[in-house]
Amino acid sequence: MPQTKPEWEELPEFIAIARKIKGKYAKFDELDVDMIGAYVCINKDLPPKKDLCYEIQTSKEPLAFTNNKSWGVLVWRDDWDERDDAAKAALVHSAMMQMNPEEPGKLFSCDYKDQKEMVAAFGPFWSKKRDGLANLLEVDIERTIEENLPPEELTEDGETKQ
Repeated sequence: MPQTKPEWEELPEFIAIARKIKGKYAKFDELDVDMIGAYVCINKDLPPKKDLCYEIQTSKEPLAFTNNKSWGVLVWRDDWDERDDAAKAALVHSAMMQMNPEEPGKLFSCDYKDQKEMVAAFGPFWSKKRDGLANLLEVDIERTIEENLPPEELTEDGETKQ
């Protein structure tokens, strides 16, 4: 039986969220959101064995000569549509953390060490949650991390121990 070829559409909502996140978090000041393309698969569901709910593809030379995007983020309609605004913001934030603004078309690794901010804020399986997360556009991720830390990880004035 032949496999169904995925069909993709642009996802402007992802880029709109990315712009808001960039405006809120200084760590993304150097990231050019115009170099991100976001696409949703409209005819296939999120593969059940995927660790993350998105995939990032990069555009490097010579393809970059004809493609005006450095990164393409791929999501699946069934998963994206079931997420509330907070879960979508977490997904976008996580994807942006992987993009290397100093080398367009390059990614930072995506392992626990590199995603520790997301794990500290939302728990190890945050990407599987479609609702119930703190909205990173309404609260600061650092505050969310502090709220999730056990008391022994905080100083007397409520700050995170180094």
